[in-house]
Amino acid sequence: MKNNIRVLVGCVVLLPQVLTWLALRISCGGGMIAADLLRYKSIKGLEQKNNLWAFVFLMMVYPEFRSVFYWRLGKLGRFVFFWMPGRSNLYLVTNPRNVGGGFYVGHGWGTVVNAQRIGRNFRVGQNVTVGSRNCKEAIIGDNVSVWANAIVLGDITVGDNCQVGAGAVVVKSIPTDSVVVPAKSMIIKQKGERVNIPL
Repeated sequence: MKNNIRVLVGCVVLLPQVLTWLALRISCGGGMIAADLLRYKSIKGLEQKNNLWAFVFLMMVYPEFRSVFYWRLGKLGRFVFFWMPGRSNLYLVTNPRNVGGGFYVGHGWGTVVNAQRIGRNFRVGQNVTVGSRNCKEAIIGDNVSVWANAIVLGDITVGDNCQVGAGAVVVKSIPTDSVVVPAKSMIIKQKGERVNIPL
């Protein structure tokens, strides 16, 4: 009941965004925005709700979803952004036309996404950097997840169905169906003496 009231109030507060979403839905079937919405619905457990309800709820509750929505709108997003801004420290630099549908940002704190191309169903966590190295960006395949504090840099290719684990640093290409994790942490100095104790 509480969520239904929140969505009803959201329809009034988010009127420009809702009208924009409805216009896009009617004119071109929604395309990538619809795919993003469906991905958020499945991850957030909103599959049973209709798309308009889920859209308003996600816009009210999740600033990461708002950021992705405004980013997909491009210049049009600037006109509806001021009503309810997205995550201020989430930087989506990649051209949205070069990113497949189903783009999901779990926690956008300190996250930068600057890739040459990103496939469908990309998932990114907090404090992640997908960036350039020597002015060259990565190409990321379909169904890729990059978890918290991971770094993906340079002119590399991350294959389809890959997972980049928390804290991993990737500067070389990753083949399809791979999982990348960082080295284990270890104590290297204890009581002033050099040691190598794995944690």
